[in-house]
Amino acid sequence: MLHKFFSTVLYSICSLLPILSVLLFSYRRAAFPEAHMQTFRSFFRHFQLLNLNLPIVEKFAEIRSLLRRRGELISDFDILIGATALHHD
Repeated sequence: MLHKFFSTVLYSICSLLPILSVLLFSYRRAAFPEAHMQTFRSFFRHFQLLNLNLPIVEKFAEIRSLLRRRGELISDFDILIGATALHHD
């Protein structure tokens, strides 16, 4: 069960292209950007990148609305990770 949860979280994280973009930006600014890019590509070739779609965005809105009503709002990125995981469960 923990393995499935860990896999789902990793797959969800990989669906967040804005986060990956920031990571890639930092690699491009490094002293040896191509070495970092090669490591990045090597690591992520083992994962499927999931795209956002309308059902995920709708689940995001549902979760965010619920958390806001409860006064328990968290980071939008965290909500998006959760919505993506729930969609692909």
